[in-house]
Amino acid sequence: MAPGILAQLCLLILIILYWAGWLETDWPRKWAYGLAVTAWWLTSSPPLAMKEAWWIHPGAVVLLIGLAITLGQLCLSRAAVIISFGVFSGTALFLWHEYARIATDWADPLFRLFCVAVFVGVGGLFSRSVKEHLACVLCGSVMLHVWIASFHREMLMPLIWGSGDFLDTVWLSLLVMLGWRRLRAFAANVHEKWMRIPLRKEE
Repeated sequence: MAPGILAQLCLLILIILYWAGWLETDWPRKWAYGLAVTAWWLTSSPPLAMKEAWWIHPGAVVLLIGLAITLGQLCLSRAAVIISFGVFSGTALFLWHEYARIATDWADPLFRLFCVAVFVGVGGLFSRSVKEHLACVLCGSVMLHVWIASFHREMLMPLIWGSGDFLDTVWLSLLVMLGWRRLRAFAANVHEKWMRIPLRKEE
């Protein structure tokens, strides 16, 4: 599968889940659909050359804007906590990346799956809401991308901020995170209704 295709598929799945009522948002439905389609279009676009050795992918701009908006909706103390755990998860993954001598980019599938597990797990342990979990995943992925780009910029020329493999990893993490939280809420509702059912008395 070509880099970036998985990110587009994850976005399409999120749009379908929102249309089916499995996902909720504070924005009006027309705004939510418009933003989702715009994010999909930018993610499917090719990277743009800012300089000869530095490129930026429009899909990465979507993630940065999403991170800024999400952090802006949190109080200062909680935003500081989420940023600290995002920096921790990104830095820890980079240390493992260097220790295991993984390829300098995001092309290694095992590394990407491990990133998804760490981003979703760390955010699930220390976040109190979907917004905090979302911000933690985005902050950790951006931090890891900064570390890799900073230490391996000479080997990654031209340096693409937001490569297709990076976008695949982030959007897969967001899809797994939202699906996991939704299933957990569904299981809690089922458990609550089941506990209210009175037990049948034995005759």
